[in-house]
Amino acid sequence: MKNFKSSVRFKGFTLVEMVVVLAIIGILAAILVPSMLGYVARAKFSSANATAKNLYNAGMIACREQDVIKPIPSGVYSDEGGDDTAETLRQHIYDYNAKIEGTDWAVYIDEDVVKAAVFRKDASSDYFGTYPHMNSKKHESWNVASDAIDFAQNGDAA
Repeated sequence: MKNFKSSVRFKGFTLVEMVVVLAIIGILAAILVPSMLGYVARAKFSSANATAKNLYNAGMIACREQDVIKPIPSGVYSDEGGDDTAETLRQHIYDYNAKIEGTDWAVYIDEDVVKAAVFRKDASSDYFGTYPHMNSKKHESWNVASDAIDFAQNGDAA
């Protein structure tokens, strides 16, 4: 009779094989994670630019609707402060896009035409969007109203 114990082999991976596989996974993760972070930043800029475009469109619609009643005077209008005209414009913008309420934004209107729109999700966000688009970059300190004016008049934000 043969001894069956000697012919039985254990199936599975050795410790060395497992360590090699984990090392390869670690190297791939070290290569991919930084490039994925770049995609996330670009996605945040794209989202902010799309919202700025919506803000621009809402401002243009408000200008067209108000043109019949009382044209909107030239100036920078933002999410806070202002007179009755600014409140009317804000209401038109919030009616067009309710998600924008409670965010940081401004539109620059010149002769009843929106020249520029600037958007940032909140005061702590480094990602902002503009329309018409400019080179998107992070700003440590960013004042919506002054940047909207600078961008509309000079084509660049401070």
